[in-house]
Amino acid sequence: MTARYSLDLDAPPGSRTDLARSYSLSFIEYGGTPADRLEERQWAALQRILATNKKKYVVVFIHGWHHNANIGDRDVQRMHVFLSYARSFLNQRASYRGAELIGVYIGWNASVWRQGYLSPLDHLSYRAKKSESDRIAKKVVSDLSEISALLDIQPGNPAADKMLVVGHSFGGNILAAGLKNDILQDLQGYNGGTPLAPPLGDMVVMLNPASEARNLIDIQKLVRQRRLKFPINQAPHWMALTSTDDWNAEEYCAKTSENKEGRSEKRLLPEECLEESEAKWDTATGNAFNYGQVLLNGNGSKEDYTALGHFLPTREYPYGTTHDLTAIEGAKFRTEYWNGIKADRSVCDTAQEWLPELRRALNNWDTFYASEPRPTKFARSASMETEYQLRAYLYRRSIKATYSARYNNEPYWNVRTLPNLITDHSGFMSYMLMCMLNQFVLDDPAGTYPVR
Repeated sequence: MTARYSLDLDAPPGSRTDLARSYSLSFIEYGGTPADRLEERQWAALQRILATNKKKYVVVFIHGWHHNANIGDRDVQRMHVFLSYARSFLNQRASYRGAELIGVYIGWNASVWRQGYLSPLDHLSYRAKKSESDRIAKKVVSDLSEISALLDIQPGNPAADKMLVVGHSFGGNILAAGLKNDILQDLQGYNGGTPLAPPLGDMVVMLNPASEARNLIDIQKLVRQRRLKFPINQAPHWMALTSTDDWNAEEYCAKTSENKEGRSEKRLLPEECLEESEAKWDTATGNAFNYGQVLLNGNGSKEDYTALGHFLPTREYPYGTTHDLTAIEGAKFRTEYWNGIKADRSVCDTAQEWLPELRRALNNWDTFYASEPRPTKFARSASMETEYQLRAYLYRRSIKATYSARYNNEPYWNVRTLPNLITDHSGFMSYMLMCMLNQFVLDDPAGTYPVR
């Protein structure tokens, strides 16, 4: 139900406490009829941990299709890796050294077998597992909101309790579907001026979410219909990250003679270029989700059978993806559990107050230009502040401008990533990606609580 794991950390001076060298991991499982918790003792055990008066950082992970809460499941192993790095990131921040790190693993009936994925025939369970993720979404979100209410959460304050909620694949659908109505209700009562509070914890993140684009587009439509304007210090608190192919081809094919700058008469097909460049994008949500949704819902509309990370905006229909994300340079060390607990192999600098600066300076900002003059041409090199590049526009090397669904500093970010940060469907355990997410949650990128 709950266990504490001790780490042999090379902790900063003065922070060698039990909490600074450890983390807890709790399991909460759902299923049955109605969609309720399977074991109330799991919930009671988590409540006891949350009842302490220690400063806390709660990291929630909701697994996806073909996974479960088995102790040997690959997603359980990934959770341990994430918590190992999060422990190090906490210890690198003065206000969080010694804070209690609590992992919460949400398990549900997403696997045909207890051992996880065993056969291609397991894909035939799409209809049942997608429906199950929709069915339990409201209850899971309700319980997570109850956990959030037990914490002293002040979004943006780098000295308060923190809560990051992550869902992968159908786990991302649980978050997107479960939070949609709450977000729409919050937007109906919002009139701008001050930052809009997160719908859950400090930040909700969906990794390669197997969820309909409609779960975001309905939110984007309401924002535009009401012409809502968010302040310059509005931080993102709803973020979908999807490894896509629609811009990977531009970045990777530019390295080939056939497609240099995209102006040659001879053009490789995107799939040929990606194969040649070994760029693995998420075919599970890019292709398989489309087929599954058509079988599940009939013909439907594009918003219903396209995964939200693959819905491209146009000038005529400005809804869908909003940002690009890529790595500037590769990490110096492999992303693995034993590197996460070594301070010199898991450096994640504090990143505060950079978002308003970039918003003031240039509409098509990106984090690469955070602290230096902006060159007239795009160039990739190392940055002192980030190891990733987050662009607020949809980049094409061969096209001068591509439309983005970004609107008035809204906190709902639908981000396309290159496979150097998320590879294929399940390759999301990236040191740089984990650092970025923790910077958004632990630091104050939007300058809500100015720290000089």
